[in-house]
This record gives sequence, C-alpha cells and structure tokens, in this order.
Amino acid sequence: MDINELLYQEESSTLDFKEEQYKFINENNKHIKGELLKDILAFANAWRESDAYIIIGVREVKGGKSEVVGIDDDIDDASLQEFINKKTNRPLDFKYCTMLIDEKKIAYIQIPIQKRPFYVEKEYGNVKANIVYLRRGSSTDIAAPDEVSDMGVFSTVTDQALNNPVDYKVSAKLIPIQINHHVEYGIFEKDIEKAEAELVDLEQNSPLISARDVSIASISPMRAITEKTLPEYKRELDGYKTQLKQYIKLNKEKLEKLEGYLLEYVKDKYFMKLEIENNGSTSDTNIDVSVAIEDATIIQDLEILSYSNYLFEIKYPQKPSKNIVNMMLTPERLTLPNISFPNQNAYRKNIEITNSSVSVIIRDMNVGDHISLVNKKLFLKTTKEGLIIKVTIKSKESTSKIFKDVIVEYSDEHIELDRLFKGNT
Repeated sequence: MDINELLYQEESSTLDFKEEQYKFINENNKHIKGELLKDILAFANAWRESDAYIIIGVREVKGGKSEVVGIDDDIDDASLQEFINKKTNRPLDFKYCTMLIDEKKIAYIQIPIQKRPFYVEKEYGNVKANIVYLRRGSSTDIAAPDEVSDMGVFSTVTDQALNNPVDYKVSAKLIPIQINHHVEYGIFEKDIEKAEAELVDLEQNSPLISARDVSIASISPMRAITEKTLPEYKRELDGYKTQLKQYIKLNKEKLEKLEGYLLEYVKDKYFMKLEIENNGSTSDTNIDVSVAIEDATIIQDLEILSYSNYLFEIKYPQKPSKNIVNMMLTPERLTLPNISFPNQNAYRKNIEITNSSVSVIIRDMNVGDHISLVNKKLFLKTTKEGLIIKVTIKSKESTSKIFKDVIVEYSDEHIELDRLFKGNT
C-alpha cells in the first residue's frame, strides 16, 4: 500500500493518524508508554482483510487529504519489537518505518493479518492482563467473549466452515446520473420565453398610446399623463426592446453555462445500490455488516448548489407602462431525486457512513429476504473500472466472520434530473 494514498482515507479499523510521536524513548511512565502497546494490540486483533497502519506525524483531515506535520524524534524498530514481544502472549508481527513526504519525516507502523488473539499476560500501565483489545472503526474497544473465540480460528473466504447455517449474498450496483436534454429551468426559461414573445409583439405591432398605457413611474410628477408624446413613448419602447434583447442574450448564455456546470458536476458520480440477501437455511438476527470501499469516495445527500445570484442576477426589464413585470427570483438548491428502497423485512440500527465505508446492524433477516443495506440516498464518486468492495458479516447464527469480495456492477439504469429549479409558478 502506498502511504501517500492512505492520506486520503479516514481513520478506520485499518488506519490511524497520530499528529505527535509516541512518547517511547527514555519514557518511564508505564501508562504513557502503554498507549503504544494498546494501539498495536488493538490493530493486530481487528477484524480486517488488509494490513493495518498507524501513521505518525500526520494530522487527520476528514473528507480530504490529511496534513503532514512531520516528527522530530524517532523510535528504534528493534527496541520497539523487543518491548512489544516481551509482553504479548505470542510473537506479534509488525514493523516500524520512516519516510519523507513533502520534505517532512513521518513514521508508520505496519501490522499484517496474522493468527490471533493477542494480549498481555501481565498488566502494563493501562493495558490489562488477559484482555483482548481490538480496533473497531476509529476507536479501541474490548472484544466480546464470542469474538475472542472466533479469533482462535484464522478464517478466510476459502476456509469458512461448510456447515455454516447462513449464507449471505451482497450485491453492489452503481447507477449513473444523467441530465435530461429537456431539463426544465423553471421560472428562468419561462421568463426568457416571455421576453422573446414580448419582443416579437413589439417588433410587429406599431405602438398606440393612451393614458392608461403609460407607466406612472416613468412620468415626472410635474407633468400630466396626457402630456406624454408618442415620440417619447416610442423612445422608451426602443430602450425597452434593447433591454429585452440583452436580457434574453445574457440569460441564455448563463443557462448554457449552468448545464455545462451540471454535466461536469455529475461526472463520475453514481447512485450506489447496496443490497444483501439471506440464501442460507435459517433465519438470522443481529447481522453486523461492514462494507469497505477503496479507490472511491462515498457522498451522502448529494446536493448541487447553483451559481445563485451570480448566475441569474439579470433582472427582467421594466416595461414603460403601468404593468410592472415581476423581478426574477433567486434559484433554489438543485436536488437529486429522493430515491429509497423500503424494506419491510428488517430493522436497521447503528448505521455509520464515512467517505470510504458503510457499517450497518440488521435486527433480523428471514430466509430469502432481499433488502437494501442503506435506506437513503447514497452516492459514490469513482473513475475506476472493476471496482471491488470488501464485505465483512458477523451474526448470531454464523460460526465465524464471513468475508466477501464483491465486484461492483455498473447498471444500465440511470437517475435523471428532470427538474432542477423550482419556481413559484
């Protein structure tokens, strides 16, 4: 794994960022020194399918690239190996390395997958004896007795127990976002059409003036309405026609810019459809599903903000009559369709979503149940073909953790943006 790539991920059961170096060299306080011991134990015991990394000298930035701040002091790998492995119940495989990023030195501890559980046989600082610590998400927890039991069997997809009464199938589908060629821009398109029709009418018909046709706002308070001459009115109409032409031109240009902006915005973004099916021989309860996504970013509640006043700041011209045309309205948010997949068979709780993972606990699933994991809008940004997600499933009926590599399919369906602006008309 390229350490630079890890800077774009969030903390998880395989990744942790430490802004400052561990206090290890010449440190006699067992509680302070024990923090490093506990962190390594927790990652070594974590349920995962890839190496774990503790990166030191980096400040986490959620939703973006984490910041490299660098470290001044270092830890000797041999000394750290001796410190850890003199305390653990079995030899723990890991390595401590340093490297330069942006001309700043960082360090990282790499912990591969290996036989578990790991624990200390004698209490050290805040690390309790015979307690199995494990990394769960972005925090350290204590393993439950059944989890410790499962750790005794180093299982993979190929060596899971054949008599497992549950068999889950997980599917992942990406649905492209498309913009309909007949997208309605609401009141803005209607105002342009109104201006075009009014311009044609003014060009084809000679103006006739009467007292009721003259806008009071255009007359000096010292002049009577009937004193306004036809040449004056024609000059006002000529100016009005020029304003209409300018209004039409500018807004058409800006609508074209908006469509280009939207096309660029939805590029490489897909609606993500995650589903799970119980193909086993028994119903199941408390199904804990964890989905890890690499080479892509999860986006929740995708909303596109318009250019607001900048994009549509041109006001509809005021006609020289008593009928004042309403001023334009400010555009609202552009929103994607509210897509959901209701599920009548299961109740979800403790749903956690980061930019690279989804964790869901399902209360119960009957044999044959086929449900959506996330009952809300969920989008993925990716340019990678052949995307694979890592799925981990643990439940009451399963004899061990179930690990699955799921190939993400690209659907022939699409989400269409039928209407992006809402008007008051």
